[in-house]
Amino acid sequence: MGKYARYLVVAFLAATIISVGSCSLQSHNRTRALDEISVGDTEKRVVELLGEPAVRELADRPYLRYATQGCISPCVTRLWWEWPVFPGIEAWSVEFDSTQRVIQTEHWISP
Repeated sequence: MGKYARYLVVAFLAATIISVGSCSLQSHNRTRALDEISVGDTEKRVVELLGEPAVRELADRPYLRYATQGCISPCVTRLWWEWPVFPGIEAWSVEFDSTQRVIQTEHWISP
């Protein structure tokens, strides 16, 4: 294997390790942030802790990638944050009532 090819292999392995590590760190940070959210918190506080959500589910438009049922009363909005590498494997959700206050949080992991 030539010197150039070895550098490419090392660069590829380093990029892969950095990417996986970064995503694992993001997963850990989101789980920790979700633990800091309390019933009654505002949407603004939730977004400050978790960042902008990937999906905004409304009661009349269910997002069923992880949950078996949509956002149902008293839930009017459910925000979703997904694991960036493989959506469908891990996600975090926060449900809000009509006053935009947290009523429930959930960490979803696909079997």
